[in-house]
Amino acid sequence: STGNFYFGNAGYTFNHKQNSSMLHLYSTLNNKMSNEFTFGYTTIRDSRDEASQNVPTFNIGFWTASAGAEQYSIGNKLDQDILQVSDNFTYYLNNKHTLAAGFSLENYSFVNGFFRNFNGTYYYANEDALISGSTWRYELTYSAVDGDPQPFAEVKASLLGFYGQDTWKVNDQLRLTTGLRLDIPTFPDNPAANDTVAKYFSDMELKTDQMPSGNMHVSPRLGFNYDLNNENNTLFRGGVGVFSGSPKFVWMSNNYSNSGMLLKTVRTSSAVPFSLDRDDQIASLIDGSIIVPGEYQKSEINLIDKDLKFPQVLRTNLAIETELPMGLNGTFELLYTKTLNDYKYQQINAVKDGTLMDGRDHYTTYGVTDNTYHVILVTNTDQGYQYNLSGMVDGAWSLGAYDVNAGLSYTYSQSKDINSLTSSQARSNWKYNPVGMHTNEPNLTSSNYEVPHRIVGSVGATFNFVESSSTTFSFFYEGQSGRPFSYKGEEGDIDYNGDGDARNDLIFVFNDASKVNMVDSDGNNAWDAWTAFVDQDDALKEYKGKIIDRNAGRQPWRNRLDLRITQKVFDRVELTLDILNFTNLLSSDAGKQEYVRYGTVDLLEFTGFADENDVSSKPTFEFDTGRYTKTEDIYSVDDFGSRWQILLGLRI
Repeated sequence: STGNFYFGNAGYTFNHKQNSSMLHLYSTLNNKMSNEFTFGYTTIRDSRDEASQNVPTFNIGFWTASAGAEQYSIGNKLDQDILQVSDNFTYYLNNKHTLAAGFSLENYSFVNGFFRNFNGTYYYANEDALISGSTWRYELTYSAVDGDPQPFAEVKASLLGFYGQDTWKVNDQLRLTTGLRLDIPTFPDNPAANDTVAKYFSDMELKTDQMPSGNMHVSPRLGFNYDLNNENNTLFRGGVGVFSGSPKFVWMSNNYSNSGMLLKTVRTSSAVPFSLDRDDQIASLIDGSIIVPGEYQKSEINLIDKDLKFPQVLRTNLAIETELPMGLNGTFELLYTKTLNDYKYQQINAVKDGTLMDGRDHYTTYGVTDNTYHVILVTNTDQGYQYNLSGMVDGAWSLGAYDVNAGLSYTYSQSKDINSLTSSQARSNWKYNPVGMHTNEPNLTSSNYEVPHRIVGSVGATFNFVESSSTTFSFFYEGQSGRPFSYKGEEGDIDYNGDGDARNDLIFVFNDASKVNMVDSDGNNAWDAWTAFVDQDDALKEYKGKIIDRNAGRQPWRNRLDLRITQKVFDRVELTLDILNFTNLLSSDAGKQEYVRYGTVDLLEFTGFADENDVSSKPTFEFDTGRYTKTEDIYSVDDFGSRWQILLGLRI
């Protein structure tokens, strides 16, 4: 396994409490008009109880092992109050047209507490460094608000929507549905103004105290159903429209937390004396002039494009449903989705200062200003698409002594994006998105969630071993392609392209020993081991002499077979026995689920240039020859998902 090890005290308990009240009022005004009114109020309270509330975080060997406080959980809480009001009016105009119109209003109020590294995080290169107390990095988040050690970000937002729709019965065979929806998100309050940020980024029309308030989202739609009225009961259906996803306000809340006026950040490679006590850590940082009381302190900054729109896609589908011979029903469907607006994260404090030997840009990490750390901007992109082609057949038959039902479906799909948005943190959405040539212009490649092939099958048989007490045996099978993964650089002391994070650099697949100094962990020549690993790996050998694409690798195919036995005891009373991952019960080698942790493999560690003043000179990379000899070495086993499980249930 390539997994990380967490000591028992590095965990936390997640607390969730939700209360929802909803009022529905249905009114029939006359034989042509009806109305539905909804009022709802929801409160959600999420918090974490730390196993190690008052100690720092220990990171050993680049997350090989972790102990102490969980890095993101001290003071972590999210309080949400959500008010919902909607009204839907329907007017039956005649036997051809049914009109509908309505509105919805959602008011959100959030109190978000997120204090990464609040108790301090000490990074140790290995266990020897831990024993000697030699840190290679230290990080701390602390309050920028006098008298408030944990200032929470308070966010308010509203989403106002209007829609109109016409369902037109053209004739007995054809029905058309047309509609238009308008959504307007608003933010009544802006994050705090940071004059330092405005000074350096005003030419880009960027500042901390702005939000994308009042940007209208227009969503037209058209759908149809056409019934051939033939002996096979064939139905055509399809449509095209623009769809907006539900807002992810947690991404917007980053701008309130990380304006530089609420929280401050310390990131240093200087030696920081170890202390369990947070106040003592801060005192030592003051003694070392890393923190200077009363003066401006660096922090991470999150900015947002004032013209940003929430995610929107153009989606179209076409399907046919029909009866087939031998009592089968068939459905065939094509679905295509094109990105109109999605989120794109950029580290805009990085400025190009050169070109590496493999052609990619090299950056000065804090090239615009060294008065801040990373400056993460979220803006829109229209790059991305997805399509699915699926077919399904199913049927049910009575064979005298027993009844049989079965179904089989296959889906082929492709899904492309520039960032699969795996985190609630702005900086993480940037740094955990591996890039090649240009750090702020990621290529369009396979999405993290792309599954090209998926097969689902089921078969069941019902027997009457006992009169009026049926027994059903059902098998359910799912087989699918493994998800994609990326080969990238390993975190070390030096960032290969200088953009501010060593973990987001896709590797160059070296095929010429004269262009690289490839060594093992002891500094010995590792070229032969490297080329042997590349030649046996399907993805790497395809990209020889090039920067590998994000998600060019593919995890192993997955198979799973489940069994359900249902026994009718009395009328409306059933016993159920589910055996999940049934084949693993038959053989311990079957049903194993392998995966790549976090969808990335940290294959090469950059350790320096032949000429430290020339970023185009020959680089040195360290390849772990003991760890990586074949592709199978990169996989971890899903311990829980690879085991059989038995569930006994009672249905009444």
